[in-house]
Amino acid sequence: MFRPFGLGQMGFATFDRRGAVPVNNSHASPSISDDLPGCPPGGVTFCATDFVPGTQTPMRRTLIISLWTTA
Repeated sequence: MFRPFGLGQMGFATFDRRGAVPVNNSHASPSISDDLPGCPPGGVTFCATDFVPGTQTPMRRTLIISLWTTA
């Protein structure tokens, strides 16, 4: 979990990042550094954002998976 704002604050976790869609799952997952989640051009990223209790954010909160790709 990458916590750029310090312990006890918001955190980000990237689980997988691929450079192309559709994804070829026969290749090993690439090494992922502790950084802000980002999507490679034309690729896909599987990540999570952890908010501490009581946090207010302009982001929408959802209990479903949001999928998007970048061109």
